[in-house]
Amino acid sequence: MARDSKASREKILAIAISMFARKGFDGARMDGIAKEANVNKALIYYYFKSKSMILEEIFKTFDQEASTLVSGFFQDQIDLTDTNWIRSFFDTYMDFLEDRKDILRIMITESLKSNDAEPPIFGFLKVLFQQESTDALINTMKQQGYALDDQKEQILVTEFFTDIIPIISYIVFKDKWSRFFDIDKQKLKDLFFEAYKSTHIAYHLSQTPDKITG
Repeated sequence: MARDSKASREKILAIAISMFARKGFDGARMDGIAKEANVNKALIYYYFKSKSMILEEIFKTFDQEASTLVSGFFQDQIDLTDTNWIRSFFDTYMDFLEDRKDILRIMITESLKSNDAEPPIFGFLKVLFQQESTDALINTMKQQGYALDDQKEQILVTEFFTDIIPIISYIVFKDKWSRFFDIDKQKLKDLFFEAYKSTHIAYHLSQTPDKITG
């Protein structure tokens, strides 16, 4: 019974993600989620008291999974002069986000709303760079000679505007870009990686003039 209950809950969340991505959170209806999930609407309300609670659960799970992924890299030896290390991080990060691109679409749409609610994408940023992770990143990079004294605010700004936003934009637009500009998806990914190195990675390397990318 517990296994069936978990499966039903996960199915509801999966259908909700798909519907929110296609119709927008405001355009989706609980009736529609129930119909596509082939469950009684009462069952949805058994797990989630409202549509907003479904959205909160989607973002909460996403943030937890992202935090686990990135904190693992922060704990490893960071070497921004090693193109192989950068590519390994890049590919793992991109694969993770690619598997969750519908959630990214929902996150961007909800973040762009003109209301007083905290943009979900800021929550994503806070989870990725929670105090412990940021301190670990700073300490590791200081040990490698990067000039990062008291630059936590600078790191947040840099990571958000030259890492998180460009990467999410790439994930949500890459398929349409590939079709519109008739470019192979792997080639597009490689070109984006080069752009990522020459912008985001180059900024970090600029903190130590003696370090250059591979």
